[in-house]
Amino acid sequence: MIFPTMDRITSESAADYLSLTKPRTVALHLLTAAAAMFLAGNGRVNPDILWLTLVGGGLIAASSNVLNCYFDCELDALMPRTRNRPLPSGRLQPASALYLALATGLSGFSILAFVGWLPLILAMGGLVSYVFVYTLWLKRKTGWSAVFSSVVGAFPPLTGWAAVTGHLSLIPLLLMAIIALWTVPHYWSLAMSKKMEYDAAGIPATPGSRTGWLMALSAFLLCLASVLLAQAADLGLAFIAASLIVGALLLALVLRYLTLATVFTARHIYYGSIFYLVALFTLILANSVLA
Repeated sequence: MIFPTMDRITSESAADYLSLTKPRTVALHLLTAAAAMFLAGNGRVNPDILWLTLVGGGLIAASSNVLNCYFDCELDALMPRTRNRPLPSGRLQPASALYLALATGLSGFSILAFVGWLPLILAMGGLVSYVFVYTLWLKRKTGWSAVFSSVVGAFPPLTGWAAVTGHLSLIPLLLMAIIALWTVPHYWSLAMSKKMEYDAAGIPATPGSRTGWLMALSAFLLCLASVLLAQAADLGLAFIAASLIVGALLLALVLRYLTLATVFTARHIYYGSIFYLVALFTLILANSVLA
């Protein structure tokens, strides 16, 4: 059997290979996993466990993203926002993406195997759910796919917590709930700002007229979840105040969209949601390390 060849890696194509891994998404995964690890370890984490978990988890997240690009190649070609990506544009061949996904995925799983069976299983569950359940099935079938995707994206803090403690508890589940709730306004705001593109590609990206109110509900529940996390993990009043401030900012952006539903107000929610997640988990990380 003759296997398809991989594109030769050059200085010009290296950026394309890197873009397939979606580095900014991987960075968010690493931040949420690291915050969970230091929270689990009360500010102290074995350096070997820390780096093995972050490197292994980062490679698995990269593999998931490359597989997403591989399977979504035809859909990406239909939308102006994505048609210039390496695969739909033809700069890289699909076989190259598949080889990259296999290399990063197998490397990540091999590294996590040294950490423990539970973080390994959780990372596997995240990849399988994101690629095969979300990308290949739900994304193409229902506007509620973001709800399932929200749970899938919440695996990194579970993996990080399990890597340090060897088990799960209420606190990592609250971290998971925060990311799940966050994904709803994050994903749907992008879908609303690019609604014509998603419609043209035949992707049911939102649940329709209820989208704005559901984003507002999720943003409100985020504020409650951050308070519950602070109480469960004893993060203190300063964390509660800071988390409520960034949560209120996100909620305000969503409420503004409800009164003025435009591409610009939807885009503001999208970028505001990224700020929220980075700010909240940076607060968790800083609180754990400096406490």
